[in-house]
Amino acid sequence: MNGDRTLWAGSVPLPADPGPEPQAIGVEFVSNVDKVAIQTDKVEFQPPPPPPPPEKGAKEGAAKKEEGPKTGTITGTLKEGPRPQRQLTVVLYEFDPQDKPKEKARAKTDDAGKFSFKDLEPGKYTLTAAKPASRTKASAQVKVVAGKVVTADLKLSR
Repeated sequence: MNGDRTLWAGSVPLPADPGPEPQAIGVEFVSNVDKVAIQTDKVEFQPPPPPPPPEKGAKEGAAKKEEGPKTGTITGTLKEGPRPQRQLTVVLYEFDPQDKPKEKARAKTDDAGKFSFKDLEPGKYTLTAAKPASRTKASAQVKVVAGKVVTADLKLSR
């Protein structure tokens, strides 16, 4: 209701398939002093607009290919011997054999030693982790594929 108490708004359930003919919609208004008003009107429903046509030159197969996932995920566990390592940092680097690796992301391991990197572009990556207290480290190279989850378990060693 607006400030002048002259305009009301509400929800009206609509038929799932109203068909091409105008439909009668009835509404009952009840005030806080039990004054009742009923209003009925005919409403003509419009079908939803059709989807836009595909771009010129686009092939149906190519359009379907674009709709697929564009990123992948790396998950894994960091262990020292048989023991999962909690609250240690795993660093993800973009792998480039011609250049120095570039840090992409960091993740802390959970209480079970698990870590995860999501929404990664397809390509090669390097994972590293270190535990200064025992002077151990781990690393692995991983290839990410769009739409896939790659498992890379790291084992700390000297």
